[in-house]
Amino acid sequence: MFDDRTDELRSTQLPALPKAHIGHISLTTENPTALAAFYRDLFQMEVVGGSPNGATVFLASDPSAESHDLAFSRDPALAHIAFKVGTLTELVAAYRALRARGIPVLQQFHGVS
Repeated sequence: MFDDRTDELRSTQLPALPKAHIGHISLTTENPTALAAFYRDLFQMEVVGGSPNGATVFLASDPSAESHDLAFSRDPALAHIAFKVGTLTELVAAYRALRARGIPVLQQFHGVS
C-alpha cells in the first residue's frame, strides 16, 4: 500500500504531529440540500443548521457532542477538513510541525465548533 519511501519519510528529523481527531468535514456540492438529505436519511444524521437559501447545510451525528460533523456548501472556498487536538499546546505543536514540513497553514477564525 505504501511505496518504498514510507520509511524514508518517517525517519526524517521533523517534529511529530500530536494525535488529532477529525472535527468535521466540509465539502462542495452543487446541491447542498439534496446531499444533506442523502446523509440524513442514510446515516440518520440531523440537519443542525444552514443558510436560508440552501447554499450551506450542516449535519451532526450527535448534536449534543458536536455542533456539526459534515457541512455541504456551494462555495468551493469553504471546503476543508477540521482537525481537533486536546490542548492549546498541541495546537501550537501541530502548527509548528506542519510549517516545518513546508505545509501552508491558513489562519482564519472559524469560531468554536
